[in-house]
Amino acid sequence: MYPLFFALLILTSTNHLWGEEAAPMHWSFDRQDSQGFISQSGEAAFNLLRQAEQVDGVSGKAVRLSRLDALRYEDAHDVVGDGTFSIQFWIKLEWTSQRYRHGDVLNFITQSEEHPWIWRVGFQQVTQRQLPRGVLPLILRLGEEFTTDQQPVLIEPWQWTHVAFVGTGSGVEIYRNGGFLGTLNYGEQGLPAPAHTEGTLQVNGSLNYDVITDKVGLDRASLRTGVWENDMRFDELIIADNPVRPEIHFPTELLTPPAVGKLENELNTLQIDPRDHFVIAALIRQARQIDNGADTQKLRAALVERIGAALQSVRQGHSALHSQRGRIKLSYWSDVDQSEQFYEVYVPNSWQGKSPVPLVVALHGGGEDETVLFERYTLEERAEEKGWIAVCPYGRGQVGYRAAGQQDILDVVAQVQHQWPIDTKRIYGVGHSMGAAGTLRLASDKPDFYAAIAPIASPWNPDALEALRELPTYWIIGDKDFLFPRMKPQFAAIEAFVKRTGAPHITQVLAGYDHGGFLDFEFPTVVEVSLPSIFDFFAKHHR
Repeated sequence: MYPLFFALLILTSTNHLWGEEAAPMHWSFDRQDSQGFISQSGEAAFNLLRQAEQVDGVSGKAVRLSRLDALRYEDAHDVVGDGTFSIQFWIKLEWTSQRYRHGDVLNFITQSEEHPWIWRVGFQQVTQRQLPRGVLPLILRLGEEFTTDQQPVLIEPWQWTHVAFVGTGSGVEIYRNGGFLGTLNYGEQGLPAPAHTEGTLQVNGSLNYDVITDKVGLDRASLRTGVWENDMRFDELIIADNPVRPEIHFPTELLTPPAVGKLENELNTLQIDPRDHFVIAALIRQARQIDNGADTQKLRAALVERIGAALQSVRQGHSALHSQRGRIKLSYWSDVDQSEQFYEVYVPNSWQGKSPVPLVVALHGGGEDETVLFERYTLEERAEEKGWIAVCPYGRGQVGYRAAGQQDILDVVAQVQHQWPIDTKRIYGVGHSMGAAGTLRLASDKPDFYAAIAPIASPWNPDALEALRELPTYWIIGDKDFLFPRMKPQFAAIEAFVKRTGAPHITQVLAGYDHGGFLDFEFPTVVEVSLPSIFDFFAKHHR
């Protein structure tokens, strides 16, 4: 285990916000009780929202939070909003959505509607149709007046990175891995006095504050109305009411690459199908991306084992992933524009591989990506329960699964069919919102592609129903969905169509559920509660 890399300066002050002497607050995440993580002084604790996993960190233990987990320190007093402060921590990022108002790494929020937050550390928000991958820019915002987006701290996923923002009273000094990057000044006017100094300090929190109770008895004690959208590991948080500059020595051992060079050399000597070569090369790139931290040792080892098994499989004349099971992050080379495109697949452990298996193609909604249906919902559990494969394409991001987005669905299915024997008479489609529209569009364009579909929370022109006449379709929406007033007559038209034609369609309106899947909507969503009945519906149909 690495030694502690912080030289803490225990400073005194007449400011009483954090205690009588305003000493720096330090959470090492080594001390955990039934509620959460206790600070070094024992005076402040982060309570768990949902759950958290304690893992090996840069020094001692760290905490791992998924995109539905957060830590919260209630009734805190802020020391950052006045412009003189220090915020320091280690972070290892696995995934972030970067959608508007989502997923701060760290923030201080209030219950004030007029001033809901004082400061935020998060990733630059994006509006482009494709969410960025690779190195991501982390910035600090102080109210509406100041942001460090001109000098972001670049975070490379799966690499421990130390971040420090030091407020000097006239500006913010920015540090990465102990190195000074530069200073951004507050400007001639300086920072206005914060409207509030009391609120809630959060790790991996979103901005909306209320807590709700789980509706359907899932294993979640309580969840807020919002979602927080980072998968990350977090260690050694220090917040001080003084400009404490970081004193760390970056552990270069973290940069030791995993032992995949021999596997790569072996791959390059094989004459195999280009699709298999690309899959194995992509897995090698994934393994190389993960640093040498003790917290990800098992993950690296599992990837190396998966790569070795893939090489063994192709040497025996099979596809690279022929014998592989579980959830796998994959990519393929698209001939549309000669680019790498991403998808995720789950292959049930119960499947023996002796007969073709049904396939569920699940399409994400707007602002999401190929990870969401596995991470936020129980798609993986439903697939394992039925013994089916489930796959989630990226679909070129936010293009509505049109043009290259629709081709991506077809290409991903072809990739899955190359790796595993798929029962082409039992390919099913499910999608949420934009993903539901994409499912409907592909079913209309290619009537023989799906054996059954389940569009969730998506409008559809009743005049186009004839194209879906022979296709079993399960239409679902919540009656609190903002689309429901518009879709209520459409659902009536679908029901009239079914009565007139005998089309194998059913409709369901779920009482109390809204659109779901986005910020400000409750969890569990209409997607989560629908998945069991959707899979049961699919099981009744084949082409």
